[in-house]
Amino acid sequence: LFFTLIKTLGEIKYFGQVLAICLVKSSDKTISKSNIRDLREFCINLVTEFSISSVLGACYGLLNMVIAVDTNDIENEYGLFDVFASKQKGSFEVMKNTVSFFVDEVLGLKKFTKMSSKNVEATAENNQLKLIEIVLKLMTHPAEDIPQNYHSHSEAHCNFLQSPSTKFTKYSKQDHWDVIFSYIRRQSLQIMTERIQTLEPQISTNADVLFSSLSLQIKDMVLKMVDPEELILGFNCIATMVIVNGDTNPTIYISVIQGILQNKLTHNENLKVVSTSLKCIRSISKKLGMLILPILSLKAISQILSCTDVIFAKDESSEMLRGSKVEDLIISALNCYQELLVQVSGSMVSSIPKMLEILAKITGFLSSKLVETHRNQLIVTMAKSISLSSVVPLLRKQITKSQTKEFVDEMLLMVNKKLSLASTADVVSNHSDIFLLFIGIFDSVVILDDPIIEDHAVEAWLEFTIKLNETLFRPLFLKIVAWAGESRHEKEIVRKQITLLYHLVDNLLGKLKAIFTPYCGYLVDGFLTELEFYATTRDIQSWKYVISSLFKFFLYGNLGIFGTDSSASIAKALIAQIDVGSNEEEYMPRMKQYIIPCIAQLATAGSEPVWKVLNTQILERMKSDDVNRKITAVLLLTQFYEKVGEDFLVLLPETVPAISELMEDDDDE
Repeated sequence: LFFTLIKTLGEIKYFGQVLAICLVKSSDKTISKSNIRDLREFCINLVTEFSISSVLGACYGLLNMVIAVDTNDIENEYGLFDVFASKQKGSFEVMKNTVSFFVDEVLGLKKFTKMSSKNVEATAENNQLKLIEIVLKLMTHPAEDIPQNYHSHSEAHCNFLQSPSTKFTKYSKQDHWDVIFSYIRRQSLQIMTERIQTLEPQISTNADVLFSSLSLQIKDMVLKMVDPEELILGFNCIATMVIVNGDTNPTIYISVIQGILQNKLTHNENLKVVSTSLKCIRSISKKLGMLILPILSLKAISQILSCTDVIFAKDESSEMLRGSKVEDLIISALNCYQELLVQVSGSMVSSIPKMLEILAKITGFLSSKLVETHRNQLIVTMAKSISLSSVVPLLRKQITKSQTKEFVDEMLLMVNKKLSLASTADVVSNHSDIFLLFIGIFDSVVILDDPIIEDHAVEAWLEFTIKLNETLFRPLFLKIVAWAGESRHEKEIVRKQITLLYHLVDNLLGKLKAIFTPYCGYLVDGFLTELEFYATTRDIQSWKYVISSLFKFFLYGNLGIFGTDSSASIAKALIAQIDVGSNEEEYMPRMKQYIIPCIAQLATAGSEPVWKVLNTQILERMKSDDVNRKITAVLLLTQFYEKVGEDFLVLLPETVPAISELMEDDDDE
């Protein structure tokens, strides 16, 4: 009778109304339990007479009615609230529970699933999605008084998600349902993720039981998925849900990480799946912290770290190495490593070399500002998370192996940052190991012969030395001086060691100024040797560091450190540089940039004995047949009078004849 009546009046409108009236009636506490049972059975039997589209539409309307009760929206589409509008809101709780369980029961009916597999209608898919959305609205409702039985909605939701594997396809031989429900799963996961992201700040702790049920079922479902798009949406959904109930259900999310690793999803051929699985691991790690420690074996960490191998295994010219998917994978990997370092740094110590290798390999992607930013953040996190006592011995072993320029550079950036962040006490207590690490670093620097790496090594050394007192620093510095003069290497290597030494000295003088000048007393012979040999070695880089070091010594120090004889020797050696390569194109720029300022500063720092040596040597160059030497000598003499002032006039009598002679020179310049 009711079937005919509803069909006659119009099932789209009246089917849901009839169900609503019967369910509201069955919620009445005044009627007997047997009558309640009869009414619900009647509703179930009625459902099986209609199409899947109509059933889904009716369920949607019923759940929408429940939301209307919660929000006082009496303009419900079924217009039923006039029937019980006089009742208090609290009396609706039983009715809401009744509707919730009824919908869940309908969706699980064997008759319903059998029937739905035979009635593929165009509107069924749309109604299914509408029903999913309304269930999600109920599940993520921000009201403070969410009843615990709302978990039935979460179960109903998972019924939709799992339908192809657990319900519809069990009774169906039609492949069309696989397509429909794959689409429904994807849309449903997307809807849920968006709803939780929107309402997360408002979701109360009363919803824990609701999300526990849902997260468990979604986890089981996602880890069985094979479709890349579904996996991506599933991981995004889990990464969002862990924010809501990760604290109360950590075991669920820990098992997600285990499932990702067991299924080797971090090495999936689809790069987006790999990226999303890493994002999921990161979100879970961030929420659970140390709780993930028991599952992070060395093998598990190694598996996570090797997720980028799929990229680097390709030929460098391959299109695989470019594009947003690759960039997204790299950023996801770096973020995941960073979070693991923050949460479980102790377990990650042994993985530092592997992380540095990965950073070395992604240098080709640093044209992307985004990748560079995340790489820098990871380096900072490594420096903050791992103790000096743990990381230094590890790096010492690593640096002794044959390494690429990129690896050494990434390691230096991390060491530099670590030393800058470390306390003075921490550096002092580990200074011996740190020094041995630097010896290994310097050995690598001279072999690799890369100016950028050398600059980074010098910067890191400065961070180390400024935290040492004189008692600790002096013996270490003398060891570096001895290292630079070791004859066990080939001459070419020794030259590079010497260059690095004076690079260090130049920067130490620039950083420490007068504090470091006493140490230059150990380098007098070295300075003289380098100045003397420049004419034959023409090692311009080492020469520049020596001249720059001497300039800073004269600027910040006291010539008494060198002594009278050594100061005179240095003065003569510097003047002798005027004679080297005067016919070269770069001669005058070299004189103006290096030699003239350095000798002028020596004159400023010295006294009459030094001035006499300088003046005598300059007058000799004024008599040279080489015009460039004569010009350099005149420029120097000018600097002496400008820098020293009237005091230098004591040497004017012996200087005037040489100047007068130059005034008669055939060269206009």
